[in-house]
Amino acid sequence: MPEYTGMGYATEAARGVLDAEMARCNLNRVCAVTSQTNSRSIRLLQKTGFLSKGTTEALGSTDYLFEFRL
Repeated sequence: MPEYTGMGYATEAARGVLDAEMARCNLNRVCAVTSQTNSRSIRLLQKTGFLSKGTTEALGSTDYLFEFRL
């Protein structure tokens, strides 16, 4: 829904789910992988607090690896 792009809803929702599930599962670290061409996912991960950890390869594709730590 383009009219809601850039309003922070995805970041707020992602952070809420991340915090709730990390607490529920007693986690102190979560990793995420996204395509190098998916700039919106990359930005969302960065805004949510994930840090870049380089790249990883899976199924013949090189993707970005991100990590979130409490």
